[in-house]
Amino acid sequence: MQRAVDVSTDGTTTSGIMTGMTLTVSASPTSLLNSNDTDGLKIFVQECRTSGGSTGWGETGSTPAFTYTCTKGAGGHWNDLLNAAPTDDPTTTPPAAGTCAESKNGTSSYRAVSELGSAFTLVNMQTLSASTTLHLVITLCFPQLASDSYQDLASTLTFTFAGVQRAGTNK
Repeated sequence: MQRAVDVSTDGTTTSGIMTGMTLTVSASPTSLLNSNDTDGLKIFVQECRTSGGSTGWGETGSTPAFTYTCTKGAGGHWNDLLNAAPTDDPTTTPPAAGTCAESKNGTSSYRAVSELGSAFTLVNMQTLSASTTLHLVITLCFPQLASDSYQDLASTLTFTFAGVQRAGTNK
């Protein structure tokens, strides 16, 4: 499952005061879907950094099978926000729905949802100044090799984005 999300800072945010952003994923009720690192749900978060008036992620299809393409414009690109290495794939397309690579603590594109149970610092982000909008696509997938014990489980996921304020300095 994939969905586009825009995360914005408002115009009153002082430039340079935010040094980053965290993401926390909580579940209610909790189940193996969100608590098992190996066979539970996997997550992939991408930012479409636009340039030259581009609009971010373009959405096609219908619910529940939307697909997204990064309309990045000249000088724009997309980044994997959960893993250290910048991505900037020239195809500008997120992983296809239904594909689910195993997570190994960030050594593949996907991470286990359980890894984001506490605030996880997003990486490869642009500077968060006043009136900045991050164009994100969140992909959730379920490993194909999970056992039958996952049938009929349900968890409602809540995604919380929080700004990280820069450290204060003496003047």
